[in-house]
Amino acid sequence: MGVFGEERDNVTKGARSMDAAKLKEFAQAGNPRAIAALLSQHVLLSDLTIKASVKGDSLHLLLESNHPTTAENLAVVVQNAVAELQLAAIQQVVVYGRQAGHTQPDWRVALPLAGDRPVTPPVVQTYDAPVTQAVTSSLEERPQSPVIGAVNSKSVAAGRSRPQPGRHPQKRKEPFVLTVQDVRNWLKRVDPFKVGFMAFLAAYGLFGSKYYTVETFLEGSPFLMRFIHGANLIFHEAGHVIFMILGEFMTVLGGSLFQILLPAAIAGYFVFTRQLFAAAVAACWTGENFWDVSIYIKDSQSLVLPLLGGDNGMHDWNYLLSELGWLTQDQLVGGIVFWLGWLIYAGAIGFGFYFSRLPVQQKLDFDESGS
Repeated sequence: MGVFGEERDNVTKGARSMDAAKLKEFAQAGNPRAIAALLSQHVLLSDLTIKASVKGDSLHLLLESNHPTTAENLAVVVQNAVAELQLAAIQQVVVYGRQAGHTQPDWRVALPLAGDRPVTPPVVQTYDAPVTQAVTSSLEERPQSPVIGAVNSKSVAAGRSRPQPGRHPQKRKEPFVLTVQDVRNWLKRVDPFKVGFMAFLAAYGLFGSKYYTVETFLEGSPFLMRFIHGANLIFHEAGHVIFMILGEFMTVLGGSLFQILLPAAIAGYFVFTRQLFAAAVAACWTGENFWDVSIYIKDSQSLVLPLLGGDNGMHDWNYLLSELGWLTQDQLVGGIVFWLGWLIYAGAIGFGFYFSRLPVQQKLDFDESGS
């Protein structure tokens, strides 16, 4: 057997031009170029390039096209084509789909080819999100995974009627135990900078959120809290101007509304562009703005907070709650806003740690001169 890019003495770069019998002979001997050439003849798609590599008893195939491909369209076709080659030493085919010009695969699927094993629907792994674990090569261990393609009914029936040694109808689930090795394995798969930054945000939420009160603000908030409040205040004032066209009530509400909507929109943009760790950070900022607004709400009756306009300035939430008839409930409304911010902040911290994982770089060093 060979590795990616391995060349055989008896096969040249013009493998495709050989007669079919000779080419099949080389393919059955495990030559990746001959395999790729025969598969290219079988899978008649004009813009599809097939590259092959053999590792042990596994055949790895890279299907590269000018257009996006899906496992549903190609995997079963490739499985049948490889089966027709009768590669005795090959027990499994691992197929990668990639659009031309991309460096990483769009999807990966493992296909068993052992002759004495019933045909099993293949398990597809897509790469549209960070991946922390490889898809198992034993499809029997993942019965709950999504399936693709059509399955030959005769093969399935044969598989049902034939007992499989070593298989048990039910397995007892072992209790989960977190070990030191589990922690070490997790640390190897995460970005230390992202974990550290998220730990800092978690500490700020745990120990800093208690200072988001009217009393602490009057006595002098911690420096970091005052710095963040100053940044929020810029967007708060901008919100008044932006919502001015919607009338007086929305003009007043627009300050607090915009300072919350802005970081929420940034988080949404990062989710849309699959920058999920950045989305979690922006969501933390969104939750912090809820805390910031809650201070203003709780001051609606006491009116002790200094305003930008001085004594003649309008207190946003005194006006808003008065209009709604909720002025006597300012502490309740402020408390609800504060704890809603906590829910958002805590959820963002959890997602931030989860998406601190390092992306798995799938190495695809197929021979570029082959096929």
